[in-house]
Amino acid sequence: MRLAPLRAVVLALVFGASRLGAVCGQDPGADARYKQAAEAFRHAIGKRHESPSGPEWRTLLIESSRLFEQIASDLESDESDVAWIYLVRVAYEAGDWNGVARAADRANAFWDSPESRARATREPSDSTERTSHVAAIDYWRAAALVAAHDDEAALRVLETFRAKYGQEASFYVGSAMALQAEVLLRREAFDAAERLIFDLAYGFPGEGRLPALVARLAEHDRQLAERYGRQEREIQRRIEALADQRLGVLQRIRLARVAGESADELKKQLDDMSASKVALTRDQAEFLAHAIEIDHTLEGLRHWINAASPGTRIERHGDDASARAFRQFRLAKLKDDDSSEWDSARELFEAWFSLPSVQALPKADLEWRRNCQSLGEAYFRLAGTTQSPARRSTYVAIAVRYLVAV
Repeated sequence: MRLAPLRAVVLALVFGASRLGAVCGQDPGADARYKQAAEAFRHAIGKRHESPSGPEWRTLLIESSRLFEQIASDLESDESDVAWIYLVRVAYEAGDWNGVARAADRANAFWDSPESRARATREPSDSTERTSHVAAIDYWRAAALVAAHDDEAALRVLETFRAKYGQEASFYVGSAMALQAEVLLRREAFDAAERLIFDLAYGFPGEGRLPALVARLAEHDRQLAERYGRQEREIQRRIEALADQRLGVLQRIRLARVAGESADELKKQLDDMSASKVALTRDQAEFLAHAIEIDHTLEGLRHWINAASPGTRIERHGDDASARAFRQFRLAKLKDDDSSEWDSARELFEAWFSLPSVQALPKADLEWRRNCQSLGEAYFRLAGTTQSPARRSTYVAIAVRYLVAV
């Protein structure tokens, strides 16, 4: 059996017909019907791109299907297995989602036949390839279910795909993981999608759909971080309003003392306000921590992809980096005695200042001035936490440099 050309065809099937031309018609010993069928399939996809509403591409697709039917049931043909995959793909390209399932069932039934099993037993290489071919069938079955918006049925296929086929069909495993992530994002199962996208970035960094998946996840996470940010800012407004009320109560306590009146009730109000501020501050820190956790997730994913697949680099944007740094700065102020929070803020602000787009900003830019002051404060707070006199002096000097620059 000619494994190299067959494998190339099967791999090409996953990413579309545009790569089939490099495979079809190059094996002089291949079944002539197979060459004709694959060529008709390739032309059908090309014609569909040119004229989706025209009849020509459907005619070519039907012709390719007729020829693949002949090859698929011919146990003497080296291209029999791949022809079955093509029959599934033909139904998929025609938008016949039920037809995909019928073609997939027919392929599996044929491969389970005594004659087909006997051939796989005689030729061990056939048995190895067969696993990959069955995986291809399952992939297109799932893809059709996704296209038909039958997400639950698609997930039943996709959730077991990796464990079922593993390394023997690793090419399809990455594609199936990407498809599953698309379904999870569509169903707004963002936590599960995030874990899967991380696994995909680690195991299959070259998967073509990965940048789009990351972009969709990032957009959701940015919206979530913004929601946490709005909640945190609302709490800050309530804290500020509470501070104004507290000043009023303090003034009334002073007046009561001057008049020789009891201020016990006012003092109780003051205690209640202090307790409310503690609770609000705790909630504020929690919302900030949630937003920062999302920031770390997105940054970690960006690093994974950039390290593993330079061709699909995801760059850090100045606005995002600035928002990350300032959220961490606000959290550090709430946890003033935690030097690790201040150190994280320092790192994020320095990363922001190192961006070329930021270095090009004029010194009068409001965001530049705000972040410069914040970084100076971070260094000043770190100076107060270190036990090393030399490091303290260094931190103070750096803090002054940034604060004076404002």
